[in-house]
Amino acid sequence: MPKLLSKLDPGVAIALAIGLLAIWPLFAYPSLPLNTDAEIHILRAAEVKESILSGVLYPRWANDFYYGNGYPIFSFYAPLTYHLAAYWSIITGTDVVAGSKAVLVASGLLGALGMYLFVRNRWWRLAGIVAAAAWSFSPYLLFLEPHARGEIAETLSLGFAPFVLLWFDHVLRKGGWRPAVMAAISLAAVILAHPLTALPVYGVVLVLIAWEVTLASVDAQRGRQPFPWQRMPHVAVAIVLGLGLAAVYWLPAGLERSAVRLDFYGLGHYDFRRHFLPVNELAALPVWLDEGAASADFNFSLGPVQLLLAIAGMLTVFKPRLRRLDSMLMVFLSSLFLYLMTNASQGLWEVLPPMRFFQFPMRFMGPTALVLSPLAGTALAWVGNGNGNPRAPRAAALMVAALFLSALPLTYPLPWSDFGAVDRGRVVQAEVSGKWLGTTCCNDFLPRGVESIPVPSAEIVAAYTAGERIIPRAEKELLPTGASAIMLHSTSQSDTLGITTPSAFKLKLHRFYFPGWTVKLDGKPVEITVTEPDGRIGVDIPAGKHRVDVELQATPVRSAAAWISITCALAALGLLLLPHGRPQAQSGGHGPRIELAQVAIALVAVVCIKLLSDQLGWFRHHSSGRTVATAQHSLLGSIEKEIEFLGYDIDKLTLRKSTDFPVTLYWRALRPPAINYQVYVHLRDKDGKVWAQSDKANPADTPTMRWELDRYIRDVHTLVLPAVLPAGEYRVYVGLWNDATSERFLAYDEDGVLLGENIALPDVVTVR
Repeated sequence: MPKLLSKLDPGVAIALAIGLLAIWPLFAYPSLPLNTDAEIHILRAAEVKESILSGVLYPRWANDFYYGNGYPIFSFYAPLTYHLAAYWSIITGTDVVAGSKAVLVASGLLGALGMYLFVRNRWWRLAGIVAAAAWSFSPYLLFLEPHARGEIAETLSLGFAPFVLLWFDHVLRKGGWRPAVMAAISLAAVILAHPLTALPVYGVVLVLIAWEVTLASVDAQRGRQPFPWQRMPHVAVAIVLGLGLAAVYWLPAGLERSAVRLDFYGLGHYDFRRHFLPVNELAALPVWLDEGAASADFNFSLGPVQLLLAIAGMLTVFKPRLRRLDSMLMVFLSSLFLYLMTNASQGLWEVLPPMRFFQFPMRFMGPTALVLSPLAGTALAWVGNGNGNPRAPRAAALMVAALFLSALPLTYPLPWSDFGAVDRGRVVQAEVSGKWLGTTCCNDFLPRGVESIPVPSAEIVAAYTAGERIIPRAEKELLPTGASAIMLHSTSQSDTLGITTPSAFKLKLHRFYFPGWTVKLDGKPVEITVTEPDGRIGVDIPAGKHRVDVELQATPVRSAAAWISITCALAALGLLLLPHGRPQAQSGGHGPRIELAQVAIALVAVVCIKLLSDQLGWFRHHSSGRTVATAQHSLLGSIEKEIEFLGYDIDKLTLRKSTDFPVTLYWRALRPPAINYQVYVHLRDKDGKVWAQSDKANPADTPTMRWELDRYIRDVHTLVLPAVLPAGEYRVYVGLWNDATSERFLAYDEDGVLLGENIALPDVVTVR
């Protein structure tokens, strides 16, 4: 036992402790929040769980979405997150909300551990500790992804990303079939979790391989050491196996994409041109969150301390004594990703059409953190690598503490209530209420034949609401007089109906058609007719008594993809079982154990600060009622005595023409709104003429009927001042209206006195 303990790396425990600090906010409240993307990920996980329990272990069809017509989202959206959440739920007996939270927790711990091991092996241990802290406390990974956006799938993919670097780096420098298999599994996991994250991560791997091969070639030419040809097969196998293991997903998703709709990708709100990040925001301090707000106000920041440490790491390339070529690689990659997030890269985005599928340039914040974090670790080189150098442990402890304390405001996500029960009826009720359709934004992945989405069937909605296991799939309105259609059996990807009819007719099912759906009439295959314009499955039924079997079967592409993944899995298993030599000792000098004591003390200190802050309410705002702590100006009023106006922000009152004029409004619901209101902001002169305006279908992009009564809404507007705007004085007017009737609703002051159709802000805006 003492010998075993002597081989254990205490840095692993430190890295996991850092990961625990990062996931601490997930345990602040039970369950997970509504009204973020976490909600749709949870509902998808519930669909996968239903399919698994019905015997379909790898579903490609979401059975209950689109009012029960279903659609093939799991054939195009990476499925690993939902399978992990579903199996956690099944094994532990909990719900998929707990399973989804378990995925987030695992992602945080995996990311911290993987980053530590990668930097430890490539550089040294203390650098690995700092890199793990820079990674885990990065605002994007700590808060934006798991809390503000609720992007469970992307968070999982980023959790695996450091392991991709760890194992490919190991294969490149030392070879080995087992490390090659681990590299392949890590690469497949990133792809199966979130392909848009996998693409830049895979790009980093390819650049790393090219970099190492180039350096090895240069060394071989100069006679320093022979080229490591024996490792190249290991690298190639790692790439091929990784892609092959994930082929069950990406191959059909790529080859069958013409069967679904992607025509709205990159349009409107999802146009990348609208989402480039200002350079100053990338280095901004975190915004203190407000517990009284309905949604978080935040910066898309890489973390100011992370950037300072990364810059210090970058500067080591100019010091011959400290220079490392692998640091130069990280400098190049981080510069590339930073470029892709700013509007300087717009031309590149437009030249490369596939870039539109990223939708938001901020998606590159995760890959940027992946290459910035090692640079942050290498900043320790300025004080030594820690092997007996007393300054390095102190510096590492200070860096870890600074990284956490700078991110401390982000460890207080907005409070959330219980997610509630997750069942099939909830999915359909959310769609009927207009919250979404199919858990996607733009009807993406809807079968191509669906030109018009049918209205929900009252019978199907009632069946879902009642919790029935077998949903009636036949459209009863088209049955001939005296005919009947009885559901005999149903799973997520199959139905069996008993049909009795006195005359021939066309059976229409409440299922969208997608390649792979087949129909058998009395055991014999029959042709499917795709109905127009709703794209559902239609079948000609002759008079008599019949059995109709409907099933989604594998197409040749899906079968080939499945066999490729199975073959690669068997090959990976075989390589793992191969006899292998004694593992080589790790290089890079991990240093004595005592060097981590100061880092551990720093972690204990920041935990104490965190606990004290929890009790005293530090690092966050506490708005309640009519008081908005973050509003610059308080101004009370109401619209229709249903929506209350609380205040506003105006940064500048003296403006120039042809400039943007930002105005932020604060609202809350006094009682559940009867309708979804639209909002307008006008800039008017003294005669009432409107010179600039901002209109939104929903204040703060949230339908008013979904507003919580105990939270305020922060509604940001930007008015563009025209070039022809005369110099003079203007006022800002705000109000709510109904776009269906063009009615403007009456406004009242805080005493209930009628103001008219809008609320006038008291400030005078001067244009020069």
